[in-house]
Amino acid sequence: MPTTPDDTSLIIKPKAKMGRPTKLTPQAIATAWEYLQVTGDISAFQLLPTIEGLAEALDVTRETLYDWEKVNDDFSDIIKRLRQKQAQKLIQNSLVNKYNPLISKLLLSKHGYVERTEQDTNIKVVSPILSGMAKKQVEAEIDVHSDPDNL
Repeated sequence: MPTTPDDTSLIIKPKAKMGRPTKLTPQAIATAWEYLQVTGDISAFQLLPTIEGLAEALDVTRETLYDWEKVNDDFSDIIKRLRQKQAQKLIQNSLVNKYNPLISKLLLSKHGYVERTEQDTNIKVVSPILSGMAKKQVEAEIDVHSDPDNL
């Protein structure tokens, strides 16, 4: 039997979403802000805010938090504030020796802080200025120091 354009069998229905419903609810966002308030107080020595701690508070994995950060602007702001508060607490508490320096250094490297030693590879060798020494005297000094019998 031929189909006509008004046949309802031609309508494409959207696929139903599969999988579990998301745990990213307004309550989860409120809990995340509360976590930042509890751990982010710089005046008191409290817990260091971490992604892992937030994941535990929300009963999800770190990967879930990273996924939420990508798709939800509010949650992205929460993660940015968490990282900011974490760096601030690491710096302040490390300066007064409340945190282990090696752990602080490791964690601060995740925030872009690195220990750096700069080396200048553009060093130019400048020949010494001979003040009053004749060429023969310089050659004699070189000969004395390069003679194997004088070593």
